[in-house]
Amino acid sequence: MSQGLAGFGAISHIAAMPTARYSLTSLIRTEVPMTAGEMKVAQGERRRPAVLARLKSWKLEDAKARFSEVVRLAREQAPQRVTVYGEDAVVVLSAAEYARLAPAIEQPSLHALLSNSPLKDLDFKHAGVRAPVREVDL
Repeated sequence: MSQGLAGFGAISHIAAMPTARYSLTSLIRTEVPMTAGEMKVAQGERRRPAVLARLKSWKLEDAKARFSEVVRLAREQAPQRVTVYGEDAVVVLSAAEYARLAPAIEQPSLHALLSNSPLKDLDFKHAGVRAPVREVDL
């Protein structure tokens, strides 16, 4: 495990770095240690979408050891989220759920539909209507 984390030495420097903050009432710069949330942003961590946060989470090692259970739960209950080093990696879902979601992926966008329309080359002449201009005394 220590070999896999050897390249993260620079992250410890980020955690120790203070961040500059400015007060709205003065232009005095103060050094304040970073909060946990600021450290996560500095380290490049993104917020997990709410739909993923609701799913049961498995560490990769646990999912490998209990793969049959992960598959059973995905089929019977809900999709299962697998993480690698705390980051979302994959979602295991049932074949029925995938079959339900896959057609939505294959549907063309509105732009594609209009671009492939037989009427795409039709030229519309817009005859603008000029409204009468009223006189105003200035």
